[in-house]
Amino acid sequence: MKKTNTTNLTDTIKSVRGYEDNGLLKMDYRVQANVKLPKGKVGNRFRSSTGKAYTTMAMKHFEKYKFELALEHYESLFNNLENTDEPTFGDVAELALKEAESDRRKTEATKDYLRILHSQS
Repeated sequence: MKKTNTTNLTDTIKSVRGYEDNGLLKMDYRVQANVKLPKGKVGNRFRSSTGKAYTTMAMKHFEKYKFELALEHYESLFNNLENTDEPTFGDVAELALKEAESDRRKTEATKDYLRILHSQS
């Protein structure tokens, strides 16, 4: 987990709670009313899976770092093509390659295509 500025935590994240859903630890958090929202989002409530199985130890770890985890998830919402002001050809090409990867048997091809794409720029 990356080191987070505590001021940024309290300026962005208002509240966080963890809960169990189908054996997974998930989080539900709210952001402050004055923060920038990702495109297409109108409310200040977000939900996400932590990707961890719900256990007592996982919940204890979550409780200790819940604000950092929520901020990390919130910031990741801005790292997609939809929230880019002006997407480049490389952004679109990379997204297309990742989406097409699920249809290919050999995922090494995606790495080759990405290497070619980045060597041209």
